[in-house]
Amino acid sequence: AARNVGWRATGAPWVCFLDDDVVPGPEWKSALAIDLKAAEAADAAGSQAVIEVPARRSRRPTDDERRTLRLSAAQWITADMAYRRDMLVAVGGFDERFPRAYREDSDLAVRIVAAGGTIVRGERRSTHPVAAATRWSSVRAQVGNRDNALMRRKYGRAWRDMIGEGPGRMPAHAAGTLAA
Repeated sequence: AARNVGWRATGAPWVCFLDDDVVPGPEWKSALAIDLKAAEAADAAGSQAVIEVPARRSRRPTDDERRTLRLSAAQWITADMAYRRDMLVAVGGFDERFPRAYREDSDLAVRIVAAGGTIVRGERRSTHPVAAATRWSSVRAQVGNRDNALMRRKYGRAWRDMIGEGPGRMPAHAAGTLAA
C-alpha cells in the first residue's frame, strides 16, 4: 500500500522503487539516469537494476541466504526497479491483496507486460544484503506460499513460467512425504 501511495503522490514520469534494505552502488544516481534514457529509447515501461547478493562461500547457505541469493537472478523484483508512471496508472499499480514484500513485484510486472510494456535490465547496481537467520526464519518464510496461491488464482497453473521461475519445490516435497 505504501508504494501505491508514493507513486500516486508524484508527477514524475518515472518512479523508482528501492527496497529499504538495498544498498545502491556508488554511481547509482548517474547510472539510473543512463538506464532511464536507455529505457525511453527502447520504449520500455520499466528498468530493472542488477542486484548483487554477497555470498558466504565457507559453508552451505542458510534458507535465508538461498532466498536472497535467488534475488540476483529474479526476473522482475522491485528491490531496485523503475517504472514509467503512465504504465503504473494504466495497470493500477501494486495489487494490495499481496500484503507483504513477496510476489507483489512479479504480479505488477506480469500485468505491465500483458498491457504491452517491456522491462529492460539496466546497468545500475545495488547490493541486497542477506538478513541474519533466526531459529524461525524458514517457518516464517512459508507465509509467502499464500502469495503463491494468489498468483495461481490470478494467472492459472502457468504463473511460474510467466515470471521466469521454475516449478517450485512442491513436487519434491510431495514425493518425500509420500515416501515417508
